[in-house]
Amino acid sequence: MTNKPKSEANPKGSLVNSVMWTSACRWLMKFIGLFSTALLVRILSPDDFGLVVKALLILGPLEIFIETKFSDTLVRIKSPTKDDYNTTFTLNVLLGLGVFILLNLFAPFADDLLKEPELPFLVHLLSIRALFFGFENPRVKDFLREFHYSKDFSYLLSHKILAIITNISACIYFQNYLGLIAGHIFNAMILCGLSYYFIPFKPQFTLKNKKEFFDFSFPHMRANFSNYLLTNLDRLLPARFVSDAMLGFYNLAYELAFQLTNEIIYPMARAFFPVFSEIDNNKKALSESYFKVIQFLIASCMGIGCGLYIIGDGLIDLYAGDKWHEAIQYFKIFALAGAAQVLCLVNGSILAATGHIKLRARLFTAQMILSAIAMLPFAIAVNLTMLVIIKAVFSCIFAMLHIGIGIRLYEVPIRKFFCFIIRPLLSATVMFTVSHYIKDYYGDVNLLIEIILSGTAFITTHFLLWNILQEPADAIEGKILALIRKKVKK
Repeated sequence: MTNKPKSEANPKGSLVNSVMWTSACRWLMKFIGLFSTALLVRILSPDDFGLVVKALLILGPLEIFIETKFSDTLVRIKSPTKDDYNTTFTLNVLLGLGVFILLNLFAPFADDLLKEPELPFLVHLLSIRALFFGFENPRVKDFLREFHYSKDFSYLLSHKILAIITNISACIYFQNYLGLIAGHIFNAMILCGLSYYFIPFKPQFTLKNKKEFFDFSFPHMRANFSNYLLTNLDRLLPARFVSDAMLGFYNLAYELAFQLTNEIIYPMARAFFPVFSEIDNNKKALSESYFKVIQFLIASCMGIGCGLYIIGDGLIDLYAGDKWHEAIQYFKIFALAGAAQVLCLVNGSILAATGHIKLRARLFTAQMILSAIAMLPFAIAVNLTMLVIIKAVFSCIFAMLHIGIGIRLYEVPIRKFFCFIIRPLLSATVMFTVSHYIKDYYGDVNLLIEIILSGTAFITTHFLLWNILQEPADAIEGKILALIRKKVKK
């Protein structure tokens, strides 16, 4: 298997184009998804959500392998052959079948593990998803490999819209947790069907090129497995000891806070993978592109994470209603944890794209193990607040470690980095100060006004510092201003 050489195309242009398309797609899908969840939390109870979360947590450690698949290897191949596609398809089908069998063998023990009599039946039902994931068309990765982001946009958006329609319909029909289970199964079916609708492919079973795919995919899967455990440890560990309702509150806080940041920023990782894979032999392009990515990531994560923390009270009440009020106590800390963890996720994607897949796996594994050791006593004591705090602390520590490794690997000048980092730090401080001043003197204010004032404080401070410190025009602030001027002139 031949890695892709440096592209003759402009890597900066590819980076900008890929970020725009993937971010637009995921933001639109997240908006639609949030609207769907807002309806579902009013149809179903916290107990329904908590029970389904327990079932998904049991499936997750195995399903993460089939969701990762062997298809990502295709992105790094310059010109995939028919044998490459057929080998990928065969390996994915075998993986899906293996996960399906293991889940059904394990299902009878699910009740003993989490003390929920309904779980064995739910695990049997949800295991069907693995089969559909395994049969998904591997050629959809061509959209990313060939930078056809508009087609990737259409594919993902079509799946999201159809999935939401089936989810809501199923929940309205069943009026309980079975609606969520049916929705998850239909989602996998729809994804598989659409993959062949958007790009025709008649697969054949072969394992001719299996070695090339094993060399990249197994470390990639191991890293994603560690990342899955890392992301879900705070729900996995206490699942046996907490009620369905409590886990439902906790999970809503996670989905809304952690996923808001993740879905706004992490789509770029999907775009960065093929772009950084394309320029991984060009040290200068890697250094410049990585620094621009880190600038945008840190500024965005700090702004969004701190902003969600500030508006947490009003957002939960508006979004989910009074019966979900207990989720607020977890939401605010999740907002900060999510901002830090997404830095690790995107940086990990860049490491994988540039061939440092084993390093990525080690980082996620180390974070997972250390977090598990710290969380276990509080999970047994059912202290969910401490679990979120530990998650936030380790996410921040490893975010700094990820960035430090990236700066060294891609040869970004340290002085240049520290000259930038002061701006988002001070901007976040000003945003918190403005928010506290408003609440102290004016009490509770309209959620929209609070968002506008806090966001304005962060952005204004960021640009003022850039101007006062006379930072170069190619900094992230200068790039944004140049883009705005260009749009205004048009």
